[in-house]
Amino acid sequence: MVLQDNQLRKESAYTDIHVHAVPRNGKIQAHGWRRALFALAAKRSGAHGTGPEAARTYTETLAKHLNRARHVRRAVLLALDQAYNGHGKPLITMTGFSVSNEDVLAWCREAPEVFLFGASIHPHRRDALEALERYAEQGAVLVKWLPNSQGIDPADHRHLPFYQKMAELGLPLLCHTGFEFALPSIHQAYGDLDRLRLALEQGVTVIAAHSGSSGLFM
Repeated sequence: MVLQDNQLRKESAYTDIHVHAVPRNGKIQAHGWRRALFALAAKRSGAHGTGPEAARTYTETLAKHLNRARHVRRAVLLALDQAYNGHGKPLITMTGFSVSNEDVLAWCREAPEVFLFGASIHPHRRDALEALERYAEQGAVLVKWLPNSQGIDPADHRHLPFYQKMAELGLPLLCHTGFEFALPSIHQAYGDLDRLRLALEQGVTVIAAHSGSSGLFM
């Protein structure tokens, strides 16, 4: 009976939809106090330093916590696409931190019982619509944006085809809102909650992460 009760609790447990993944090579592109912030987060997860071993330690520790958790059954691991300009060219110098979709897919395939795939696709990418379909086929459960740092204006009407494809595929948009301080920002105004109206008007389910807050630990 105890085993049955535990099983019922696990089956009815929550899914955490906002869990950050790390690159499989463990390289964290951060400087100054941001580097110290990432180092502290890594240390608290049991990982030390950077590199592939630290990345694996972080992810495997996360999987162990989920397997032992009473109320949280699974987690959506989030990719973070790099920044692009309006012409679809990568802004290498502006990308403070990125995690590829391929890396997140690989982590998810190693522990499919606890990890779900959260894709990140910049709408300025020349293959954005194709990428949406491809990653949806590969099991993506949502699309994650960090507009301030990725250089995405959610209110830009050029994103209409992207939003329409998201609605067609049934992919929600998990979008950071408010002020961004953990990563370098291209334009803080892109975090304004009101800029998400365009996505909503196209039928996209929008999850406004951080509720438009200042980004401070409050």
